[in-house]
Amino acid sequence: MPGGNIWVDKKKMSSSQYRPVNDFYGNLPIPNPNSRFNKGRFIFNVEPAVLQEMIEAHLVSGKCPDRDKTKLKELVATLHENDNNLLFVGKLKHDK
Repeated sequence: MPGGNIWVDKKKMSSSQYRPVNDFYGNLPIPNPNSRFNKGRFIFNVEPAVLQEMIEAHLVSGKCPDRDKTKLKELVATLHENDNNLLFVGKLKHDK
């Protein structure tokens, strides 16, 4: 069975698969976003060590835009394993 995240448009009676990304931080893929949407907003709560691993993997993947690499490297440098979780809140937008 195929898995993934499904976007449902109740007005159009249609659905499609989606992959959320944080376009403020170099199109960083956001894993497992189920039940973290509210009134057009996306909420992502992540531990610092997990975010650091996500960013490092994204940087070596070659999918991070060059203009955002410095921003991500600077963010990684500020993360420490014993810090509090980080909370990303953003507005949802749909790119086709």
